[in-house]
Order: sequence, then C-alpha cells, then structure tokens
Amino acid sequence: MSVFLAVDPAAWVASNDLAFAIRDAFPVNPGHTLVVPRRVVAEWWDATVDEQHAIFDLVDRVKRRLDAELSPGGYNVGFNAGAPAGQTVGHLHVHVIPRFAGDMADPRGGVRHVIPQRGNYLADQASWVDSSALVTPLDGRLKLELIRCLIRDDLDRIDLLVSFVKRSGIELIARRVDEALQRGAHIRLLTTDYLQITDTEALGFFLDRLSDGPGGQLHVRVFSDPATSFHPKAYIFSSSLTGDGVGFVGSSNLTRSGITAGVESGPSARGTSSRSSTDSGRTRAPFL
Repeated sequence: MSVFLAVDPAAWVASNDLAFAIRDAFPVNPGHTLVVPRRVVAEWWDATVDEQHAIFDLVDRVKRRLDAELSPGGYNVGFNAGAPAGQTVGHLHVHVIPRFAGDMADPRGGVRHVIPQRGNYLADQASWVDSSALVTPLDGRLKLELIRCLIRDDLDRIDLLVSFVKRSGIELIARRVDEALQRGAHIRLLTTDYLQITDTEALGFFLDRLSDGPGGQLHVRVFSDPATSFHPKAYIFSSSLTGDGVGFVGSSNLTRSGITAGVESGPSARGTSSRSSTDSGRTRAPFL
C-alpha cells in the first residue's frame, strides 16, 4: 500500500474527489506540502486528465492557504518521475515548496537544484549544512531557521536562552512552540529581568504552558541579580536520541526585531553537531 494512503484523512490539509494534500514528513522549508492522487499511479503521465486537473486544483488551494499562513516570497512546484530523477515513493505526488528570501545563498536556477543540501532526506541530516554558517536576522533568515528547527521531529530538546522576551517575538513562533510541545518536545526557557524589558504577557505565554508530564515538557527560569551583568542570547536544538543538533549563538533576543530585521550587536552563528561534546549543536543552557 502507498505510504500516502496510510496518512489519516484528519491530517489532510485539503482534498477533492480525486486528490488530497498533506504536509511533507521531511520538509525542506516550512509549509512544504504534497498533493497526491487518491488512486495509486506511479507518475504524472499515468494519471488521467481529470486527476491531473484535480491535482492542480489542490495546488492552487494549497498555495492560497500557505500565502495566508506563511507569506512566502515564492514557490517551487513540481514532481519527481522515476528513480533516476530522484523519486523514492512509487505514488505520484506534486511538491508545493514555499520559498523565502535567504533560504539559499543563491536561488537562481530554481528547480534545477531547489535546495540540494536538503533534497535527499535519506542522507545524514548532519550533512545538510556546513559545521557553521553565518545567519543574520536580515530578510527574516533567522526566523526561518528557527522555524525549521522547531518543526523538525528529531529535534526534541529545545533551549531558549535570551536576555529578554517580548510579545512581538512570541507571536512569530507561538504556534510552532505549541506544535513542538504536542509532539513531546522538552523546551527550556532561561531569560532575565535585565533592564525590565521582558514583558509579563510574553513571559505568561510560557508560564501558561509549564508542564513536567510524560509528554511535552516546558520549564522556565528568570535570572535576577542587579549586581551581575547577564544578557546572553542562544537558541539550541538537539536530539535526545543522537545528540546531534543545531545552535544559534549571537545577539538576537526573542523579539520581532531581534529575529526578523533588526541589526543587533553581533550576528548569529548556526552550527550542526557531529556528536562531539565540543560542537555548538550540543551546548546546553546553564539551567542548573
């Protein structure tokens, strides 16, 4: 049976009489969606004209939904036909991939290469990026990278170490935080009362979700010491199974300006770990 037909219809994001749409289990970008015919056919040219029309009807509907949800700057839409073209599932599916400014250093060529370092989800995920790379808030790149990490199922340990938290920053990632908790992630926030900038409503978002149960867990600590200068910034994501992960260390607080367009006092650096205790992806915020 096709792996796509095993997906619970409750998880479909759109459907019609001949096709349905689901989120990709290995998204190359937030919102990456697959449109699949209900009938199992291997390739586009095996589908009937009616099925082809139904598929592209859903492509249009998915695109409108993603416009409202994520406001991407563009899209790649297409399919792989045959093993030499990279097809790994023998059931036709059309990819709808939102594209964002900065998700590649040079996007020219589009479907000629899409996002090569993320194209093969069967490869070791640690090889997707170099050991370190410069990531800045300009053009929303840092926000995009944070969302990518928040939606990855394998990254189930999330540490947020920021000098202050504002409602404007929470609004950008709130839904992704809730989704991470729902899938069982363990999230820890360490912030401060530095200059009294952290606002109570933003801190309340996390306090309302405090949990130490068998599923997702969320812990919060606020550092307070008027005699000590303490204003770090780091976002650290890792896997409890492998220890691999991604870390962003720089000068971006959890605010809209800090993670979307502001020019802070320093850049953020992204790094992936390779199970070495000194790798940035395995660094832990000092909660003890």
